[in-house]
Amino acid sequence: MVLSLPYVLAGLIIDRLPHYSPAIRKWRQVLFGRKAIYIILAAIISFWIFRNL
Repeated sequence: MVLSLPYVLAGLIIDRLPHYSPAIRKWRQVLFGRKAIYIILAAIISFWIFRNL
């Protein structure tokens, strides 16, 4: 949970910016794109599995 707070705060800040520069668009795609969502989901599921072993 503590590790996800900077990620969530970065997403909130990026979404509140009125005008995106090309660099911010690139970082937004990298951090919040489809691949990033799948990677984060896999990390959460694997954490749940390995925590219970």
